[in-house]
Amino acid sequence: MISRFRFPCLPSLTIALAVFSFPLIAADLPTLPIGAEKAAETIRRNVVEAPVRILASDLFEGRGPASRGDELTQLYLSNELRQLGLLPAAADGTYRQPFEIVGITSEVPKSWSFRGRSGELTLGWWDDFIAASGVLRRQDWRTPKSSSWVMESKRRSMTGMISKEPI
Repeated sequence: MISRFRFPCLPSLTIALAVFSFPLIAADLPTLPIGAEKAAETIRRNVVEAPVRILASDLFEGRGPASRGDELTQLYLSNELRQLGLLPAAADGTYRQPFEIVGITSEVPKSWSFRGRSGELTLGWWDDFIAASGVLRRQDWRTPKSSSWVMESKRRSMTGMISKEPI
């Protein structure tokens, strides 16, 4: 009889190595701190879900850096920390650590021109190129030629990302 394996004992050896080395591998896995499982049993969906829904709401206007929504988010989180009884630890006696932030407002050029050995190439915005930062306002997508198509197309693609099902 011809064996399918060149080394007939190899499958048995592989299984034996796996079985006997598992305790060595498992020994390296981190263990939960004492009481973690009991603490996890006290976590309730509504307690976690409520602040997530609040922070994700339109009230916070997307929470963009240095925006009104960001300020509202910081106030909300400071209040939550205070209600939990946590003491402020920042140097100024608040829950916030100040830092500098830089914002850039840019405009898409009407055209871009490129020069090379074979001549010049001028590309027109929308017809030849579209440049965007990834954060666009509704008016950024309007064009005289096809504003209704662009807005409808964007609306359809955005709707697919919004779930009406509860978390």
